[in-house]
Amino acid sequence: MPIDTHLDATPADITASAVDVGKVKTAVDEAEIDVSRANRTLQSGELQGETAEQVKTAVGLKERQC
Repeated sequence: MPIDTHLDATPADITASAVDVGKVKTAVDEAEIDVSRANRTLQSGELQGETAEQVKTAVGLKERQC
């Protein structure tokens, strides 16, 4: 069974899409780093109280999902 590999795009369109994918990857990588830093700050005990505990739990869960 043949695979259709035809793209209705110019080489410039394909290059632009690759650049956009690279930007998205960079943004996701940076978000992962930010979540990790936030979790370390929260786990350090600098923030206290009921809300801090809830945020600690939520951020810890998000970090594990990265």
